[in-house]
Amino acid sequence: PPSRDAPAATTPLPSKSFPTLGAMSVASCVPCTAAFTQCRSSNARPLRAGVSSRGSRRRASGRAFSVITASGAPCKTVEECKELLDREGYRMLDIRPFKAYEREHLTKPAQCTTNAPWGDGEDVTKLIKRVELVGLRPLAKLLVADFDGERNQAAADALFQAGFTEVICVKGGYNGWRSVYTTCGRVRPPQGKWVSTGKGGESLKSG
Repeated sequence: PPSRDAPAATTPLPSKSFPTLGAMSVASCVPCTAAFTQCRSSNARPLRAGVSSRGSRRRASGRAFSVITASGAPCKTVEECKELLDREGYRMLDIRPFKAYEREHLTKPAQCTTNAPWGDGEDVTKLIKRVELVGLRPLAKLLVADFDGERNQAAADALFQAGFTEVICVKGGYNGWRSVYTTCGRVRPPQGKWVSTGKGGESLKSG
C-alpha cells in the first residue's frame, strides 16, 4: 500500500503553446492599430483652417464672451424723427423745464408731445419716475428731446436701459427740430425769403 506521506499523483495538464512577445509578428498588430486610429479620427472634431488643436477650445470659449450688444438708444436726425412722428405713431418726450414747455411745444399732430422735465444735476431715476407718472409705458414709442441735444442721449439711454425699447434720441434736441419745422409741423422756409400763406396771395417773410 502507498505511504501516507507520499504525494498524490496528479494528472498532467495538456500542454498549450502560447506565443511569446518576441514570437508575435508586427503584422499581427497592424489591424488593431488601424482600427484604433480610425476610431479616434472619427470622433475628432474638424478644425478650421489656421487653427491648431492646442488652445483651440480656449480661444473658442473666449470668443463666446466677446459678443458686443447694443446698450443704448439710437440717435436720428430731425427729418427721420419727423417721419416717425407722422407715420409710425411716435410722440415727442420733451424733457425741457415745464415753463419752457408751456411757452412753446409741438402742436401737430394732436397730442404728439409729452413733458417730463429732467433738471440739471438730477439723477436719471427721477426722469424715469416722471415718465411713468405721465402714463408712458415701456412699449411707448418716444422721441427724446431737450433744449439743444446735449442731454438727449443720456436721457434716451437711461430710458432704454429701464426697459423702454422704442426710444430714440432726437439729434439737436427741440431747437434742432424748430430750425427745420414749425410747431405745427410745416417746413420752415429759409430766412429772408417770402413765402405764400395760401390766403388771398398774402405773403410772410421768414426770419
